[in-house]
Amino acid sequence: MDESIDELWRYIPLKQLSKPQAVTTQAVQADFIRALKDFFSGSSDTEPEETDMMKDLQTVPAELLDAIVPCPDFAEPAAALHSAIKEWVEMEKPDFRIKCIVGRPYSWTDKIITAWARENEWRIVEEPDSAEIFSGGSEWLAGLSKTGTARIVIPRLEKFYLRHAEGLTLIRKLMELLWSEKRSCLIGCDSWAWAYLCKVFKVGSIFSYALTLDAFDDNRCKRWFLSLSTASGKRRLTFRRADNHRLVLPKPDTLNSNGTGALDFSLQKEKEVPESNLISNIAAAGLGIPGVVRSMWRHSLQLLPETANSDTDLNRTLWVKPWAKVMFPKVPTPIDRNTLFVLHACLLHGGLREQQLNQILPLTENEISQRLINLKHEHLIELEDDFWRVTAVSYPWVRRCLNNEGYLID
Repeated sequence: MDESIDELWRYIPLKQLSKPQAVTTQAVQADFIRALKDFFSGSSDTEPEETDMMKDLQTVPAELLDAIVPCPDFAEPAAALHSAIKEWVEMEKPDFRIKCIVGRPYSWTDKIITAWARENEWRIVEEPDSAEIFSGGSEWLAGLSKTGTARIVIPRLEKFYLRHAEGLTLIRKLMELLWSEKRSCLIGCDSWAWAYLCKVFKVGSIFSYALTLDAFDDNRCKRWFLSLSTASGKRRLTFRRADNHRLVLPKPDTLNSNGTGALDFSLQKEKEVPESNLISNIAAAGLGIPGVVRSMWRHSLQLLPETANSDTDLNRTLWVKPWAKVMFPKVPTPIDRNTLFVLHACLLHGGLREQQLNQILPLTENEISQRLINLKHEHLIELEDDFWRVTAVSYPWVRRCLNNEGYLID
């Protein structure tokens, strides 16, 4: 297997994951101080033409943005996952037949596990619908038992319960069934659902030795953003800060490989070394979650008007907004309790249909509908495949808000 893939996408014991908020707070505070120093010491030296250029910059068209920062190929992280669980997979009688992969929102845990299951020919368990969950799932569980000793994969455990007095029976019986059976099972679970299930059912004790994707630090982010932008093998993009024109990522044609997959700027063919502060800010503010930092990176990119609609320019320059100028969606203050109910419910279940929100929240349908409209207007949630989810770019601020209000978080 490619060592660079294993290093970029690395799975570690859940207990070893650094607490993101402490790391983020320190990094953001340090950068804020640096930004103040830069502002007061360098504002008088700003060239007029740079200011004019920043005013002319435009949003990158969606189609081009998808080509520059596409969704990753899940075969690569699936290969890294296989490296982490290979020994367990190859055991005839493992000590622990159930292996859990706990993923923070926008870590794409379900997609990675699904890709792994298809590659390794493990049976993927279909999710129950709301009616089956509320009925206790006896018929659904009986169907699962009929699959015999086939090794199975459950990509999204968060879809097997609803936070309701009548919505927990199926998942309790499922855990009992999996624990009693003698076949191997790989489970993926959102970190918010995992926190809730640990509190309700102590799943952390029942399914021990859980793994999680290691946080993407600034070096991983640089390598990943660069690899995404050059995925086609033809494009040679340059990423520069819009205010001072300094490189943000190394130029693909000037960065030599050191054979390990890590960025080694000492091997560059030119003296211009990318600055680290901006990507460090994205990594820290995005909590090291790949889908979140990718969304923040996309949010930061701009183009000059004359290149915005060019399909043939493979050597164009992308301009990156200064960190202080990037406008991310923020949770409005004050925020009412019922709106927090909606946000929290969406996170605990990895997204919910509006009908499910109506079933589990102590609010009227009109109250829920109005809050969904308001949250969508603020870009805090989005509707994807009929499920309402907190947006990737707003996730860190929603998480912080719920934590400050005393809600259970991951």
